[in-house]
Amino acid sequence: MVASQVAKLYDTLQVKSNIIINKQLKKENYKDCLLCASLTTFYSPFNIQTKGFELLKNISSQTTNQKDSLINDIVQVYALYKPMIDKNNDRLENEVMKNLNDLKEYPWFVDLSQGKFNDEMIIYFTESEDYRKRVALHNMLASNNHLAIIKNYKIQATEILRRIKIRLSNETLE
Repeated sequence: MVASQVAKLYDTLQVKSNIIINKQLKKENYKDCLLCASLTTFYSPFNIQTKGFELLKNISSQTTNQKDSLINDIVQVYALYKPMIDKNNDRLENEVMKNLNDLKEYPWFVDLSQGKFNDEMIIYFTESEDYRKRVALHNMLASNNHLAIIKNYKIQATEILRRIKIRLSNETLE
């Protein structure tokens, strides 16, 4: 997925997470947010494409006498954001797997996997402080951390693309 798709997805999940965190989901209205039952088990990794970045790193290190601010800025953005995004992907994947492993211990887990809701499950997702805390943690990792970094990366990457287009159009004119 591209950054804007991941950002849109996590923005939606943040809205749904707030329904649980703010105790707005009840037994009477749980059908209004069926997605709310899977908030702690959802994760969409975002991976930066690095093929061009690796080539630029080599060019940058080979041309240390000629400082090209655009190349240096590209290398800096990737060097900054790639490790942070990779780390957040790992954190989210680990948290999701932990949540899935914990949920599978409930007698209604198979029903959940088939989208069949029963009273015990509905009570867990609408009233459980355990689930509320899990949603809050997942929201912190996914929306408050991962999403923020992805959005900042997208801003930086968009600016770099703008500068590349300017550079290419100037070279075409010469």
